[in-house]
Amino acid sequence: MNIWSLLLFCSFLIYFCSGIYVLRLNKKSIINRWFFITCINLSFWAFGYSFMITAENEIIANYWRLFSALGWCFFYSSWLYFSLVLTNKKGIFRNWWFIEALYIPSVFFFINTTTYPAQNFFKTPLG
Repeated sequence: MNIWSLLLFCSFLIYFCSGIYVLRLNKKSIINRWFFITCINLSFWAFGYSFMITAENEIIANYWRLFSALGWCFFYSSWLYFSLVLTNKKGIFRNWWFIEALYIPSVFFFINTTTYPAQNFFKTPLG
């Protein structure tokens, strides 16, 4: 295990524990729920990359890249909505379709990532 993988795995633990801790403080708060969702997205991202770096071949590296795509594709939409909830911008996001519209680019990028073939992966000393 190299240093980058160790750092990413430690960041996974920090994100996951932070999300659980904040959610346990107040489960009914919408701010805490969206912070938890954002932390879970970051956890998927860091966990997938920590194992992608140490993968033995390009097939396993691609599997972990797809796993981490669950985090990095959906992180930006959840972060944007979390920041809107945090700043009390209640006017526009009262509609149910607004949240769904935020996730349309995320779904598009996730589908694009899953259909992209595993190529140009090669092992280096850093992973």
